Amino acid sequence: MLPVLESGVLNDRADAGRSFSAMLAGKSVADWRQSQFCEYGNVQMVRDGRYKLVVWHGTGKYRLFDLVEDPREERDLANMPEQAYRLREMSDLLRGHYGRYSLPDRYGAGPGGPDSTNATSPWSIGAG
Repeated sequence: MLPVLESGVLNDRADAGRSFSAMLAGKSVADWRQSQFCEYGNVQMVRDGRYKLVVWHGTGKYRLFDLVEDPREERDLANMPEQAYRLREMSDLLRGHYGRYSLPDRYGAGPGGPDSTNATSPWSIGAG
């Protein structure tokens, strides 16, 4: 897979990944993004080195966790006034990423996408 990514054949919008072969070779990569993104059904997430934002699309529900202080994600910080700036920053990251890379025919939260997660799914816990 690494040589395919390096070839430039993949579409930048559809294929958000990039080769990490330089890091495997022990080289530094200065412009490597510091956030990870995930999508499952109607749930999208972004996490940086410390915080994680989970958003349930179409519900208005979201949760924010401090993964250093609360690695089990038991304390939701989203409604704490002192976290409002972080919630905005991470929401902007999420919108920016999915605004660039989402494809309408493959978007889980959009029309025709997968059903919302069920009540027993770990993604649904605390969303109700």
